[in-house]
Amino acid sequence: MQTFSLRVKLVVIVRGVLMVLEKRLIDRKLLFFDELGEPTKLSEKEFYEAYEKREIEISADQPYLGRVPYVRNVPPDISCFPKKHGDEALRRRKYLDDLTKRGKYKLPGDEDMIKKLRDIAKKIGDACAPSVSTIRRWAAKYIGQNVVKLIPQHAKKGRAAAIQGE
Repeated sequence: MQTFSLRVKLVVIVRGVLMVLEKRLIDRKLLFFDELGEPTKLSEKEFYEAYEKREIEISADQPYLGRVPYVRNVPPDISCFPKKHGDEALRRRKYLDDLTKRGKYKLPGDEDMIKKLRDIAKKIGDACAPSVSTIRRWAAKYIGQNVVKLIPQHAKKGRAAAIQGE
């Protein structure tokens, strides 16, 4: 999906009037000035709603920025995470693929699973096999066959998000 970023000096056309994004205000509204210097305040939500309704157009001619600041948004893949987290996700996938025999989504019963887990751990060189409940938790995350869902979420623990800006 391709979109643009709301950079300062972005030139837009609002209902036929050329406007330039001057700055973001304290209340997170966008302050635009037209050619005559008249200010217009819009929230980001209002801006994007008007953009979807085609009331606002991004001008192809960007005299201040030189070009439209396009951003390509793609979902994260395994290369976006630290190497050891990616390796852990691949290890988890090996367990799940061997247990479900690639294509079947049903896990075996607890007794059978314990035996298979020991065999898989020996095969891939793990010191100890994960528990049955851990495998079931991984399987619940891996329903869409997306290995990114198996990456450990250590960064989301604790209060790191709350104290990041201080």
